[in-house]
Amino acid sequence: SVTVGTGSYPFELEPWSLLRIETRGAGEPVKGWCRVDSDRPLVGSGTYLVESASGEFLSEVGIGDSPPSAQQMIFVHLSDGLDSGLALCNPSGESVEITLELRDLGGSTLDSKTESLAGRMQRAEFASEIFPWIAEEKEFRGVLVVQSAAPISVVALRTRGTNYTSLPSASGSISQTEEVLFAQVGDGAFGPYLLQTEFLLLNPWDEDVEASIDLFGGDGTPLQSGVAAELPARGAARMSTGGTLDPGWTGWGRLRGSRPLRAQAVFRILDASSGDFVSELGIGGEPSRIQPMIHVRSVDEGGTGLALANPSDEEVTIRLALRGARGEADQSLDGGQFVEIAEIVLPPRGHTAQFVPEFFDGVPDAFTAFEGNLRAHAFFTRFGEDVPAPLAAVTLQARGPRYTSLPVAPRVISPTRLASFDSRADAILSRMTLEEKVGQMTQAERSALRRDQDIQTFFLGSVLSGGGSAPPVNNVQSWAEMHDRFQSQALKTRLAIPLLYGIDAVHGHNNVRGAVIFPHNIGLGATRNPELVEKVARVTASEVRATGMNWTFSPCLAVPRDERWGRTYEGFSESPDVVRGMGEAAMRGYQDFDLDTPRAIVACAKHYVGDGGTAWGTGSGGRIDQGDTRVDEATLRRIHLPPYLGALEVGVATIMVSFSSWNGVKLSGHRYLLTDVLKGELGFEGFLLSDWAAIDQLPGDYREQVKTAVNAGLDMIMVPHRYEEFFHTLKNLVESGEVLLERIDDAVRRILRVKLAAGLFDRSPLTDATFQERFGSAAHRELAREAVRRSLVLLRNQGNLLPLSKNLSRLHVTGRNADDLGNQCGGWTISWQGSSGAITEGTTILEAIRGTVEPGTRVTFSADGSGAAGADVAVVVVGETPYAEMLGDRADLALSLGDLATIQNVRSAGVPFVLVLVSGRPLTLGPPAEQAPAILAAWLPGTEGQGVADVLFGDYAPTGKLPFTWPRSLDQIPSNVGDGHYDPLYPFDFGLTYGQDPADCVQGK
Repeated sequence: SVTVGTGSYPFELEPWSLLRIETRGAGEPVKGWCRVDSDRPLVGSGTYLVESASGEFLSEVGIGDSPPSAQQMIFVHLSDGLDSGLALCNPSGESVEITLELRDLGGSTLDSKTESLAGRMQRAEFASEIFPWIAEEKEFRGVLVVQSAAPISVVALRTRGTNYTSLPSASGSISQTEEVLFAQVGDGAFGPYLLQTEFLLLNPWDEDVEASIDLFGGDGTPLQSGVAAELPARGAARMSTGGTLDPGWTGWGRLRGSRPLRAQAVFRILDASSGDFVSELGIGGEPSRIQPMIHVRSVDEGGTGLALANPSDEEVTIRLALRGARGEADQSLDGGQFVEIAEIVLPPRGHTAQFVPEFFDGVPDAFTAFEGNLRAHAFFTRFGEDVPAPLAAVTLQARGPRYTSLPVAPRVISPTRLASFDSRADAILSRMTLEEKVGQMTQAERSALRRDQDIQTFFLGSVLSGGGSAPPVNNVQSWAEMHDRFQSQALKTRLAIPLLYGIDAVHGHNNVRGAVIFPHNIGLGATRNPELVEKVARVTASEVRATGMNWTFSPCLAVPRDERWGRTYEGFSESPDVVRGMGEAAMRGYQDFDLDTPRAIVACAKHYVGDGGTAWGTGSGGRIDQGDTRVDEATLRRIHLPPYLGALEVGVATIMVSFSSWNGVKLSGHRYLLTDVLKGELGFEGFLLSDWAAIDQLPGDYREQVKTAVNAGLDMIMVPHRYEEFFHTLKNLVESGEVLLERIDDAVRRILRVKLAAGLFDRSPLTDATFQERFGSAAHRELAREAVRRSLVLLRNQGNLLPLSKNLSRLHVTGRNADDLGNQCGGWTISWQGSSGAITEGTTILEAIRGTVEPGTRVTFSADGSGAAGADVAVVVVGETPYAEMLGDRADLALSLGDLATIQNVRSAGVPFVLVLVSGRPLTLGPPAEQAPAILAAWLPGTEGQGVADVLFGDYAPTGKLPFTWPRSLDQIPSNVGDGHYDPLYPFDFGLTYGQDPADCVQGK
């Protein structure tokens, strides 16, 4: 519905359809704003249609939809009749205090004013009205900063005489250091005008920021590089294409800043004959991760166009879909319902700007009186999957000789609010019996089901496969058949509510033989490459979908602070910032742009909260796993909570609660952290899942444990073997009033939200066999190989021993991890703890080395270091053997006696050697830290050992950075960056590349 004044106007929009609402003709001229309320996010933009008093068309001015923010900045310019202003809108129902601060371009405050804006009120003023003294200035340029006690919307406006124009407010999220800004120098193609582009840069930080702009032509050719500017603290700068480019040039600029900046670009339109000012059109900078969707009109000589830029260094394909106003697929022009698909290819850093008929061969010349929408989707085809590509877009419009600009309506890839499904969820909930509700809250282990029919009997909401819980024949087809058998049981229940089938697909679909196994998270954290992590998660989702399953218990958002913890390798880093960035990327990859797309799976952020901070001696068996995190709330929020804030931003649908405790209270029963903080303060709308039989660790008997867990806020309970007992216990607790029915309804509503959002009610939840064609494919393995080589960290390279020559006379490979696929995959591979040997399909490091060297190079092998004498070089591959939670806790992180003996055998042979460490955490190396000329941390690389060989032989120069501090000795553990007396063997963020002096490799470089 749209609310204008006191009236509310309901409407419905079909998929991909369009609705245009005009205030024109609604009565006397009015200044104001409207509110759009919808059950799902919509794409929208606003336009001022500017006409003369006689009704003659003058211009269409895009005013966009500025995201609410508590601080925004606009560029102010007064000169020769030019005046800048802004429209402010307070969408809340309460009065908001607003401070308007005027600064010069150097960042110095010139004047300020504080006033209040009443609830749901709007005002529009020009700078000379807010600060009358500047009207006396002949020319003034500055920055207007809007700060408010609550988020408000801001649109920047500009006038020159009777010409009315609009600029976007520079109010972006300031979350990235690169931005795309369109640029053009006109040649009269749109009328008797000259165009030039001016870039306006604003610095919101309290420190100076260096910025530069690179200009690219339509074919991606760099035209100008490194046009530099230094922005003072809280200041601004202007950069112009005028006089630097030939008439007719069109392209885009890439803005780079040492810190994220707010920026916009302006088309300055001048009369071709006189040079007189005609208009300024704000074209802004758009988010790079969007699917632009624009309103298209072709009427009265008016046409809509689209400028597109590819900011990546790879060729992208852009699929354009043109639809009529009602979104229907009618192949005719009758009623304006024409639909056509077109594809264009943009070269690296390329750009195009065309009007709609130019994009589509099938659009007839008489393309008039049409209204609809155009959607652009950019993608790479890589690793056998369509990988979404970044794309920037601006909508352009011309009407006769007049050139105007509209804001693009980006379909920002942001999560759909799960609560938007409440109307459908409540309709199902109203029909459910108590037994059916309790069943939805129950998750059973598939191997513990006494019979398949128990899914019907107890109305189970979910089934899982724990680590190593596989069908008798472990292949993709058997997994799919098993999934469909269980899912079919759920569909036979009275309400046919589909199952969520959960599995720990934590580094690929690692339970299934033949799946591609990626590096564990510790290795991905070393890449510092969120885009790579997103691709890894996307391919993992594809392989999970090949077995029919729809839910992964991943990513792990732990911030491990003590490497003795056996789950260290499941964490991306000791840094909350790294964990947050990588975790967000993984969740985007799993859940795709929309959770209901067939290739998406439900992600599960785990383990909330503080599992990486447990203290040694407080966990299982007197060790650390499932122990107690003994920190104050400020520390918990500073170190362990940030990754979950990121999870909520990208719309994670489920969160698993930790086994661990916070200051002596188990998280599974911690109402404050589960309900008050996560659901209340942070607004989590998905559902909370317990860990494996975790409620059994709560105080009291089983009845008390169930009561505590559910009342604390757990929505689905993982009760692998006690599902029947749990079902009857919780049902009785509700009947006795010890657990309120409102708490049950809240939990079930949350579960239904996720199932609805995942599209399980809207398409068959059974296996889509088309995904099996790509399962374990060469394309997927190529991505894993890339992940491996980017994850390796070069710690030492004395005498530039690396990279190795492929033409050695003899290369000796040794160590227990050199030719063992299970060891290089680690835990959570085929079985829970993992195991040594040929447990699945892949390439060992030894096999990769043999396949890389030239035919004349003889490669010899021994597991214990023997036989090295006479070799030119030895590669010693040692470290850890597989383990997982609990059993992986180690009080001593030294290399094993066997590994030390292997190294000593090679040293005794007098052969220079490369030490390759296959491990799930930094190890205390002892003497080998100085004895080995070259040391390479390979972490747990997974099935694609070729990535290790790529780095050893120089096909890829190492780029990895340590995600964890590397200690000198055991007495330095735990040691994390920022600690006092920080003197590790290698600091956090350390990582050499070939030819680099170690002295030049310090934290932050």
